[in-house]
Amino acid sequence: MVTNLFLQGPRKIGKSTLLRSVLQGMRDDVGGYFVQRLFQGGEHVGFRLLDMDSDEAYSLNKDVGSLELELWDNLILRRTTDNRWHRFPQVFAKAGVQALEGARQRGKKIILLDELGDIELQAPEFIRAVHDLLASEKKVLGVLKLSDNPFIRGIKKRKDVITYDLRPENHVAVLARVEEFVK
Repeated sequence: MVTNLFLQGPRKIGKSTLLRSVLQGMRDDVGGYFVQRLFQGGEHVGFRLLDMDSDEAYSLNKDVGSLELELWDNLILRRTTDNRWHRFPQVFAKAGVQALEGARQRGKKIILLDELGDIELQAPEFIRAVHDLLASEKKVLGVLKLSDNPFIRGIKKRKDVITYDLRPENHVAVLARVEEFVK
């Protein structure tokens, strides 16, 4: 039985936006996390992991000041002054695992994993928590990066997982499938 549904597709095709539109009125029933893109003066400067049970708005993009970036402990990627990206896999190991375990304990009907990719390879605790969650009876809804790594391949090979490749020409059909899945 399929209890886990993931979207894949090119960057900026609208995978997270599609999930957000489906889940918008169901926030009390949804646990897990989403990744928020951070901008400063229109420039992309980072990503942070937000628990669905936080008081933060379910917003996929946020304009921030430099002081905010210094204070947050949930940054998973940050652009440095020399234009390189610094990774913080420990955020998945701590806050990511807490979001997943908290959602299960609070009896959430749907658990959001938006999104899974490469940084998590450096957080084995998080990978274990994801696999435990996928093996549970909970409905899991998420986004997989178009990465070819053992973590993503392992998820896609599971018999209880269905993956849809989102493209402009199938957006309406995939939206309908996601809506049906969450009912």
